[in-house]
Amino acid sequence: MTASPPLPQPVAESLLRSLVGLGKAQLLYPPGHVAVTRALQALERSLGPALESRSPLLLAKTTSHFLVGGVPTLPDDGLAVDMVRWFASREVEAVEIGPGATAAEVGRFLAWLTSTGSKSWRSAHVRTRRVDQGTAWQRGSRAYRETLDVLEVAYREAQEGRIPDPDRACRCVRSFLEILDEDPDVAKGLALLKSYDRYTFHHSVNVCLLALSLGQHLALPPATLEILGVGALLHDIGKTRTPPEIVRKPGRLNEGEWAAMRRHPTLGREILEAMAGIPTTADRLVYEHHMLYDGGGYPERPAGYRPAELSALVTVVDAFDAMTTHRPYSRPLPLPEAVAQVLWQSGKSFDPLAAEVFRQAVGTVPVGSTVRLASGEVGVVTRLAGDGEIGEVRVVVDPMGRRLPPEDQPLRVVTGQEVLRWVDPLIHGINPHEILSRRP
Repeated sequence: MTASPPLPQPVAESLLRSLVGLGKAQLLYPPGHVAVTRALQALERSLGPALESRSPLLLAKTTSHFLVGGVPTLPDDGLAVDMVRWFASREVEAVEIGPGATAAEVGRFLAWLTSTGSKSWRSAHVRTRRVDQGTAWQRGSRAYRETLDVLEVAYREAQEGRIPDPDRACRCVRSFLEILDEDPDVAKGLALLKSYDRYTFHHSVNVCLLALSLGQHLALPPATLEILGVGALLHDIGKTRTPPEIVRKPGRLNEGEWAAMRRHPTLGREILEAMAGIPTTADRLVYEHHMLYDGGGYPERPAGYRPAELSALVTVVDAFDAMTTHRPYSRPLPLPEAVAQVLWQSGKSFDPLAAEVFRQAVGTVPVGSTVRLASGEVGVVTRLAGDGEIGEVRVVVDPMGRRLPPEDQPLRVVTGQEVLRWVDPLIHGINPHEILSRRP
């Protein structure tokens, strides 16, 4: 994908609507028909602002979205479904509309796109192309943003009493698995993304990424990884049926409010049970993610009841992400301190096997941690070694305490013995996520 800024949302929607309108008109009526003429005029009106704001303009079909000038639309939404089908029928990944393109030229492309002939497409200003996927980090960042959108739609549907589409969640999980297969540390770095305003969605995406990281470390088969990812992604969806004033309350909950909050795993299981096509047993992960190893947590269970192994993984990463996120009633813990808390609770709140897999996969000093080296330099952990220990650091501050410019920040292979301690990134003005985003 290109790195230029996305179109304004209304411009993107208007363009997509007029493209689909013209494509359908040309399928139904002969050239010169009044319906085709009107559709061409509508496209001309929407194409001008789109090309002014972004040149060239890219339309692309990704794993989980259809993009119009960088604006994502779910592929099964009314606006995008026809374009997605037409792109797929011609095996087109993307089309670039360059300066000088006219509505008539785009109309000819749409006519080719919706036809069944074998002739290839050629044009000066409208060109099909393969999507530039970029680095694993760039693809992962795009998948993260797209998953936030998918999750927001699923929560809205559940809140309105509708049944969310399971295919959307499954597509997002598969996108994450592709990134994990290529570079496992990317997922761990992306899970640093936090947002106070969209905490619920960021938290759920982070839990999904971290749970998949643990599952990959265990070498779980693809079908099991998909169950784990979908259950982790939707683990809190029951909160859509919890009064919003309770979910959003900035302080401690009273007894009645806490009783209502404790119902969200049960409500979440009910939502997943209604989602035809959801991976088998994913609803159990949703139901059990607050059940603790020592018998505490909720919902209440019969004596001797043990959560599933996959649920135990979700429980650990759910707690870890909550510990490292700023909330009104608690400060975020530094990443290594949160890991230490998880390990301290091994055999108490957390299944010992799940806690150990967490240590190996996430590390005692996770990707994104800011550390001081024995050399006096300060850097950000960018990669783990195979045993979960630190493997690579990007040096950001020199031994004299001077901030290095981006072009002079070396990647250095290190061992745990070379790391003195973790430090607060704010002391040095370091944004770990920004550092990680420059990964090759």
